[in-house]
Amino acid sequence: MFDQAQRLREMVGGSQATSLAIVPPPPAPLAKHARTIAVTSGKGGVGKTNIVTNLAIALGRRGKKVLLVDADLSLANVDVVLGLQPRFNLSHVISGEKRLREIVLEGPHSIRIIPAASGIQEMANLRDEDIKRLISEFAEFDREFDLILIDTAAGISESVLSFAVASQEVLLVTTPEPTSYVDAYQMLKNIHFYSPTQPVHLIVNMAANQSEGEQTASFMNEMANRFLQHSLNHIGTVVRDPDVPASIRLQRPFLEESPHGPAARGIQQLSTRLLNQTSNREEGGQPEKSLWSKVIQFVRKGAVAHAG
Repeated sequence: MFDQAQRLREMVGGSQATSLAIVPPPPAPLAKHARTIAVTSGKGGVGKTNIVTNLAIALGRRGKKVLLVDADLSLANVDVVLGLQPRFNLSHVISGEKRLREIVLEGPHSIRIIPAASGIQEMANLRDEDIKRLISEFAEFDREFDLILIDTAAGISESVLSFAVASQEVLLVTTPEPTSYVDAYQMLKNIHFYSPTQPVHLIVNMAANQSEGEQTASFMNEMANRFLQHSLNHIGTVVRDPDVPASIRLQRPFLEESPHGPAARGIQQLSTRLLNQTSNREEGGQPEKSLWSKVIQFVRKGAVAHAG
């Protein structure tokens, strides 16, 4: 009996040792990087800021960690749409007066907002150590959030193009008005010049109905393919909604003020399609450069070109 018990203990002990020896270590967690999307338009008055603000909220409702960057340097409107009153903005970070986390605002459904600044162009003149500090601070956010949405200014400027080219994807907002989609095409043309393979998704806002949105998107896609060989992905249409102007006056997002209205339904569909899209990033991979290092590089190149 003693020999059997001893043998059993040896077998159990041996099996445990063997088992412990062959269990592989857990895989290292993949590096997380936010999906960066610039939201832009060819001209003002197309509802771009309203679209991106409500889209951020819709994504936040779905459990996504969203950072909304107001990069409209002339008309900072994200805070107005949400009824927020920021004390500090990105210019205070660029100057070194504040850390990035000190200026971030909290919006509905836990979205975070970086208020606009008038100092993006000043990045071209920063010292290398200051640029490294900025990029390091932004890199922390890149790992913390699922999506970073950038609300650019309207029109074609160096700062707008820097965000459009540096982001992984672009949401291009237009309306069915000829002046709007002609300007949107010009924006696409400039994006294509700097980044011929940049994924561009088209949103038709303030359409009379879904059919008008489809017709506008079809026309723009035909022009883009014929003259630029750059395909547009029509990701959604938001129809005209009389409740939207009222929500703007109240400084409340229409997704919350009129959650069952046609515009809110359009934004919900848009958020679903956006999440179902595969971005051009490599999951778990290290991007070649961060969004902000690309923006600074683009602005610096422009400064050198102007100086020359």
